Amino acid sequence: GASCDAFVSMVMSTTVDPEFVKHCCGVVNLANYMRSNPDKYEKITYNGTTDNMQPGDIMTAGTGGGAGAHIQIYVEINGEAKVANGGWSRTTGVIEPMNLSIMESLGPVEVFRWKG
Repeated sequence: GASCDAFVSMVMSTTVDPEFVKHCCGVVNLANYMRSNPDKYEKITYNGTTDNMQPGDIMTAGTGGGAGAHIQIYVEINGEAKVANGGWSRTTGVIEPMNLSIMESLGPVEVFRWKG
């Protein structure tokens, strides 16, 4: 499967933000792009829960490569918190249960929302 950063870049660049793909790859590069474009992305306060998150929000954590960082897209299915992501060891675009402890173990979690 594709890496998490390549997956999120593909989703964002083919749906709402064609510029996103130009900053792939590397979680830190994508996070820096969202931080530096407040006209496109709003930084959402992460409070350790999904209470203030909306489907489509992008979560990042960590700054290293490979297993040292991760980026994923928050989704809900029947009201249940899930994530869409990719990874080297699994199929690209898998929907999985939300696991905040994995994200938090990589470092500070940041959440970004597309503003348009």
